[in-house]
Amino acid sequence: MVSTKVLVEDMLVKLEEDLKVVNTVTSGTNSSIYNFAGYRNGQPVGISKTALVSLNRGGQLFQLLAGYYTSAADINIKNRIAVAAAKVYNVFSARPVFASGELHDDGASYVTSGQFTTDPSGPLMLCGLMMIDKQGVLDNPNFDSNCVSSESFVREIQIPRQALKLDRALKNDNSILNSFASGTNFVWHNQKMAKVGINGIAMTLATISLYNKMYGITAYDTRYTQSYNALRLVSTNYGSTYNTEGTLVTATSAGQFPGTRLCLAVGADDQSRGAFPSIGYNALVVMALTLQAFAENANTYSRFSDLKVAIQSHPLQTDALKILDYYDNRLGKDGYLYELGAPNNEAFDASHFRDAWKAHMQSKFPNLTDIQIEAKFDLSGQFDELISKSVHPGQAGYSYLFMWSMNNHAIFNKLATYYAPGATGKTVLDIDYSKVGISASVSQAFAATSEAVAVRIASGLGIALIQGVTTDG
Repeated sequence: MVSTKVLVEDMLVKLEEDLKVVNTVTSGTNSSIYNFAGYRNGQPVGISKTALVSLNRGGQLFQLLAGYYTSAADINIKNRIAVAAAKVYNVFSARPVFASGELHDDGASYVTSGQFTTDPSGPLMLCGLMMIDKQGVLDNPNFDSNCVSSESFVREIQIPRQALKLDRALKNDNSILNSFASGTNFVWHNQKMAKVGINGIAMTLATISLYNKMYGITAYDTRYTQSYNALRLVSTNYGSTYNTEGTLVTATSAGQFPGTRLCLAVGADDQSRGAFPSIGYNALVVMALTLQAFAENANTYSRFSDLKVAIQSHPLQTDALKILDYYDNRLGKDGYLYELGAPNNEAFDASHFRDAWKAHMQSKFPNLTDIQIEAKFDLSGQFDELISKSVHPGQAGYSYLFMWSMNNHAIFNKLATYYAPGATGKTVLDIDYSKVGISASVSQAFAATSEAVAVRIASGLGIALIQGVTTDG
């Protein structure tokens, strides 16, 4: 067993290293093994990127720092965390996403105007900002002295600005929101699917909802109600639900079985990856369910430290645990967690359903030529790309975001068993011990495989500390 605090200390050190070279472009490698910031082979990584995904990375780093700050007793550690949080904030401070208070109705881009769509990146950043506020990081004098903005500006201007932009994203993507909230779905291979991708919009709704409750902003009361109603459809309308024996449970019965597995498809029948459960996608849906369950019991005095008690037995938390149960089952049966898994409770990844799903796409879009269908299948929905471990290494590490709903060691322990050094069939594409040494933890080896995994590990460990999880299996 490895102490969770030992792991987050390692991540803090690597983040501090990366923040020293956050703007340094060279042809060599000057980012840490976790690629939180800086450049690798002349290309920006982590928060050094100027694309929307950098917001995703920064938000999850704030979540790590807030969790570590909450659990740290050493004032020197707290001071270092506050400095790091200020420096992460500074990276974004001059970009339109932070600097511009303008709101747009024309779908203006993140890069030029700071406006974003209902992608998970925006809510991940707002959640991170809320966490460094509510968990006290902003109040540490070292934040103020190292940040280009005052703590009061971050709290009173920047956080509300991000919430406004999320609300505008919902307005700009109103057709997606309406489809999500209507509960419309279709069925493939006994599996119900949403008509749209719901991970981003679920996160957007739930994060605004929690902001509404934690900051007492009544202007978002409708989003609070809308979020609960839409997210309750995850269990009843947007996935096929199975009992512990793997038998399909009807929608009207969903929620009556504590051991139920909820297989949640990616969604959107025009996405080639649509019918298949995705760890990265579903971990964010689980996080959204948790944030909304927290919002149901939160008020302006609440801290994220209250989450563990607040979400217990809430129906949305129960739905989140059903999704967790699906992945727990898959890990136990396959020894892997695939980025795109087989539908329902079937084993292995989705690759052997390729022809069947392509035929389904052709039936949905009969006016498209074979070449157009192939292009849609291979490129638009990223079916083949997402199955490839070479494109998305360390896929099982995405599951660390499940720690938002699981306040125990179960995921850590199973991952440690199945992804230990030398585990049968595991390669550097699954988990990279070559960069961290075979005595390192599974978390560290996962984080070293790819930038996308590293920040999910960071967020998972941050909330794990808040949840009271003290060791990584």
